Amino acid sequence: MICTTLLAGAAAAGVGSVAYMATRPVEFEWPQDPNQIELQEADRKLQLFNEAQENKKKGFVRFSEVEINSFLQNRHKMVTGNSTNSSIELERTAVLLSGQSIDVVSYFQKPVFGYRLPFVWQRVVTPTKDTNGWTFTVQQMKLGTLDVPPRYWPKINEFVGPIDGFFEDRVEWLSKIPLISLTRSETTKRPEVRLYTFFPEQNNK
Repeated sequence: MICTTLLAGAAAAGVGSVAYMATRPVEFEWPQDPNQIELQEADRKLQLFNEAQENKKKGFVRFSEVEINSFLQNRHKMVTGNSTNSSIELERTAVLLSGQSIDVVSYFQKPVFGYRLPFVWQRVVTPTKDTNGWTFTVQQMKLGTLDVPPRYWPKINEFVGPIDGFFEDRVEWLSKIPLISLTRSETTKRPEVRLYTFFPEQNNK
């Protein structure tokens, strides 16, 4: 009811296009679709990282956008129907990487006014470390093509937040990583995420 109240209130105030914008389909340019080869490579790197941590070895692994999305797609298939009792039906979660931030894109369906509507939820986040470990700080949020003002973020989170339950254990695991870095590959120049088993004395990437 949180989001429906928000949309209905906006429409009643004369902003009739708000509901339309919030449910608009959004097209993204995905450079490469998730696939089994990239999933295997992501799993291989995660295994190497875990083994290095267990043996207290210094090192890092790098993940490309397609490797992350292949992992997320497989994770969604593994836990669909088991991680949330919400009426929300999560269809896909994927990321778009840049050198400074991560655009988390979630496709889902949700009943609104008696109709099951499709939504695209975007969150631009950056990894931030505090006393409790790493978290992902939201810098920008969209629902469909609608830019959501920060004062409404808690309401939107309450409406769609349960879909993050699919990846809750992975977020918890990431919070304990010594260092998460957003950078670009030296060879391809494409953005990537690096996970370190240690905190380098000098890290400019």
